[in-house]
Amino acid sequence: MDLAHAKNTHQHLSSQLLANELLLSKKSDVESQHGEALTREGQNTESRAKLQGEVDSCTDYILQLEEKVYRSHKTSLELLKQLKDAEIEIQVYKNKILDL
Repeated sequence: MDLAHAKNTHQHLSSQLLANELLLSKKSDVESQHGEALTREGQNTESRAKLQGEVDSCTDYILQLEEKVYRSHKTSLELLKQLKDAEIEIQVYKNKILDL
């Protein structure tokens, strides 16, 4: 009976050892995947920061362009007003010439 008990204990311990080795293997795989995920997260963070910088740069450029467009429209309106005033003045001079 002692030998049978020893064999059972040996089989039980062997199966526990195999189960533990399997768990260690899975743990190692999970740790490896975790490390890879952290690396990808770091790369994504760097990429996100770079893209944000590009967006900020583009936003500044667009704001500058909008300011230039605003100024050119303002200048165009002023020139159109001057042109209208000149047309009115020309019409007044035409009328004076015709009255002569």
